[in-house]
Amino acid sequence: MRKTSLIEKYVKELFDMYQLSKLGFFVEMDEDPDSLDLVPIQLFPDDEVNDETLNRLSIKLGLTPEEIINCDKKAARRYWNKYPFFRLYSLFLDECQWNSKYKEKVLTEENLLAAIFNDDFKYPAERRYDYASVKDRLIKKLRDIDIYMPGTFHSEASITNLFYRTEFLFSFPEIPEMLSSFIDMIEKVKELFFKALNAQLDQNEVNEYNFLINALEITDIVMPSTLLTYDNVCLYKDAYIEEGFNDFFSYAKVRSLIGTGGPLGHGVNPWRAKEFFDDVEIVKKLVYIFPSMKEQLREFAMLVNCFECTFTWSDANPITFTEAEEKLLNAFDDMYVPMNERIGEPTTIYVEKTKEELFGWEPYIEQINRAILPPAKGGFVIRPRDPAPPRDIYGMERIQRRVELKIGGRNK
Repeated sequence: MRKTSLIEKYVKELFDMYQLSKLGFFVEMDEDPDSLDLVPIQLFPDDEVNDETLNRLSIKLGLTPEEIINCDKKAARRYWNKYPFFRLYSLFLDECQWNSKYKEKVLTEENLLAAIFNDDFKYPAERRYDYASVKDRLIKKLRDIDIYMPGTFHSEASITNLFYRTEFLFSFPEIPEMLSSFIDMIEKVKELFFKALNAQLDQNEVNEYNFLINALEITDIVMPSTLLTYDNVCLYKDAYIEEGFNDFFSYAKVRSLIGTGGPLGHGVNPWRAKEFFDDVEIVKKLVYIFPSMKEQLREFAMLVNCFECTFTWSDANPITFTEAEEKLLNAFDDMYVPMNERIGEPTTIYVEKTKEELFGWEPYIEQINRAILPPAKGGFVIRPRDPAPPRDIYGMERIQRRVELKIGGRNK
């Protein structure tokens, strides 16, 4: 096998192991502006190991170019062994994927042997929800609402483009350990970030810092597309020092784990684990890292209890906007869609789950409901960020200062 193929295989395994985004390395956005598809690309287009690609890989993986060239297996597990988060998060993702579709795993000796020796084996599992039943209950609810709000049910129309959204819970006893390791990584990033503002990091520190920034997708707070890699910290150091914040999160935003953004995001939120609230101190630290967490928990509680059903009546009126918005759209030929070509206005209805569809989750849902209460009623307190320096720094001013530094200017 060619050297480039060996390195590419080694690198791809690392990307998978650490759940790193492959964008810009193995895939790129489709050139068609109307497409959201990713198209595959070669890591080494000319089958040559070039310095530019090696440098980008070094920053992404937190390894030296030599370790990458040599496909160093010991180096590959450096952060895996140091931070349990990655091993546990991989297990958590597997559990999420399974539990989103099925009720439970049926691990019998017969099934395990069949899975090992029979390539065509299909695991016996019962789907978690019967969506045909949910649709019947949706129609019944629409008819019930129509009694009090005439016009809710369209008797002469049909339901089209029906989309369900719901949430689930499952047991994952390792969640406190997983989250504790996640917080340890954040603390390490904070330590190295502030150290880098006052001194030069050694190469091992640079590698670990860059890896954690990429793995956790930590970006500049006012420039969301800019990762806070070591090179960028050095580039924008003057701006960071001038702003004078004491709180790391006044400079940075963590875009992984919570919500849908980032390579670790995937919309896989840790409160799906029943044991999420077992360590309250860890939860409080997460709330500080992710101030929007309480709001997301509120939505999650609703989706655990209900099915969100979004659809379009076949006779629905086309989507319209305000007069000002219509004028703005009309000014751009490529953006304006004539009224007769627009899709119909969607309708969203929540259908409550039955007791059987909750699978005994009620005590855990109650924990979530208590957490999202106002602090005066026992809910979690969102600790305020450290105060800004005396001079108020607006976002645009902060962006402008970074742009000046990027192009070599040093005057405010």
